[in-house]
Amino acid sequence: MSPSLKKARTLYRQQLKAKKQLPIFIFLFWFLLLTSAGIFSVWTSSQVLEEQYRIAQLNQKISELEIKNHQLKGEVARLESPARLEKIARARLGLVYPEPSQIISLGRKAEQVQVALP
Repeated sequence: MSPSLKKARTLYRQQLKAKKQLPIFIFLFWFLLLTSAGIFSVWTSSQVLEEQYRIAQLNQKISELEIKNHQLKGEVARLESPARLEKIARARLGLVYPEPSQIISLGRKAEQVQVALP
């Protein structure tokens, strides 16, 4: 066998090896790409479920706080009621309505001012 034939055969074998390796790299590339896409898809799905759970918890907390807020507004209205305040003023503080002679009316003109002193 001549040296040029040996060289040609060697080159041919190297080309065959290169062609065989190319499909393996293509297969590995696609395998890694699809595996990565699958993992990413599963991860995003789990993140979406986690956030939906969090949103549901926050909505429940909002509902509870709205109920509490409504109750507190009712309590404020009860505590600020004029009848309750008058009762406390009379019972605890000993306040009473003034007698008509104790009332001073202030008008717009100086002549209309009536002063009643005890």
